[in-house]
Amino acid sequence: GIYPVFKENHEFGFFNDGYLYSSATSRLTEGTNLRTAKSLTMLMVTLFFCESFLIFQIRRPNKSLIKSIIEDSSRFMYLVIGLLFGLFLALMYIPGVQVALAMVNINFMFMYLTALDWLVCFAISMICVVSFEGVKYFARKNRITF
Repeated sequence: GIYPVFKENHEFGFFNDGYLYSSATSRLTEGTNLRTAKSLTMLMVTLFFCESFLIFQIRRPNKSLIKSIIEDSSRFMYLVIGLLFGLFLALMYIPGVQVALAMVNINFMFMYLTALDWLVCFAISMICVVSFEGVKYFARKNRITF
């Protein structure tokens, strides 16, 4: 891979025993290298972003994403997406959560991501959003309805 694993992804000082892939918890992740773990985690984050935006894009396929969010969104949708995102963040960032789950053989294998990692995931997910919006724009201009 091209994208590096940063020290901040796996070394946490005092909190090393609370996160997977640190020197203190390496026994829970034997056989998984850091690059693979980071790739899988970033893939899941990117897919989460893509799918979250897709919910709004597909809900009103004949409107742009911005118009759909402004005119047709509901608090329930925001609540569900926010709850899932919160669970995802809690699983990744609250010390000890993944370690406790890994000890009972429930290992999500998520790695701690830096702000730059999140930015890269968001930028990659924008490819999906922009592509789908382009298709919708083309369809609207050619009077194609879904």
